[in-house]
Amino acid sequence: MLGHQKYDFDMGIKYISQGLELAQKLKLADEEAIAFQYLGSAYFLQENWKPAIKYYEKAIALDKRSIDASNFLNWNPKVNLLQSLAIAHVATGNLNKAFQNQRDSESLLAKNANSNPHGLAISRSQAGFLYFLAKDTRKAEKLLSEAIDKYDSILDGGVGKQDPNRVSFFNSYFITYQTLAEVLALTANEKNLV
Repeated sequence: MLGHQKYDFDMGIKYISQGLELAQKLKLADEEAIAFQYLGSAYFLQENWKPAIKYYEKAIALDKRSIDASNFLNWNPKVNLLQSLAIAHVATGNLNKAFQNQRDSESLLAKNANSNPHGLAISRSQAGFLYFLAKDTRKAEKLLSEAIDKYDSILDGGVGKQDPNRVSFFNSYFITYQTLAEVLALTANEKNLV
């Protein structure tokens, strides 16, 4: 599991399911979408990919919330859903769907490219990570390098330092560098084996 062994997922799934039933009974589509997202995440964190995919897809189908790019944590929740769904599809070996989900998330982000540079950096990093998981180190290196360039330009403009969510910003930045280092190490090993 993804480092979340301490949590009682069965209890969480039970309560989320009760919330889902209530949202459906009251015909609250946004809350229903959120419940599906949380159910997907509960299964995702357990690496139980098929139900994660099922619930994420249901959340995406219902999610009508608008984009608020003023804060990268409040961007269109569909972006997060699509990116999580992409990882789940990689885990099940469905690379075509994974990359389609990634393209869809980037398309949503591109609509607010000027107001959400951090989101675009995260998206490039996510795409690089997907190619890394798919063992395409050349594309992974290119995309991760693009993400780092975006992060650097954000820092050059002082945005990252002033961002109220700077901890998340720097965490994303670090993870991108870490993944790029793994890609470069893998590439070096491949070259030594040839």
